[in-house]
Amino acid sequence: EAAGGSRRAAGVIVVLFGVAKLLATLGVVAAIDDTDRRPLLAVCCVVLALANGAFSLVFSASKPSLTLAAILVIVMATAFPPAFGALNFVLLGELFPPAVKARLLSLEMLP
Repeated sequence: EAAGGSRRAAGVIVVLFGVAKLLATLGVVAAIDDTDRRPLLAVCCVVLALANGAFSLVFSASKPSLTLAAILVIVMATAFPPAFGALNFVLLGELFPPAVKARLLSLEMLP
C-alpha cells in the first residue's frame, strides 16, 4: 500500500509471478533437448537486458506506472529460468562426472 498499490493487486501479482516462473521452467525442461543452449541463453539475456532497461525508464519517470513495472517483473521472471535456472543443472549433468557434479551443485546452492 505504501508503494501505491492495494493488497489485492499485490496478491494477484505474486500469483502471476509464480505461474509465469513455473511455466517458463516447465517450457525449458520440455524444450531443452530440441533447442541449442547458446541461442536460448543469448535470447534470454537480451530479454533480461531490455526488461531491466525498460524497468529503469519506468522508475525514472515522474509518476512511475506500477502496472508496467509489474509486467516487466513478470517478463524478467519468465526470462530468468531458461537462462540461469534449470539450464545450469542440465549443463552440470552433461559436463561433469557424478562425483564432481555433486560438489559443484553444493557450491552453486550457497548464497
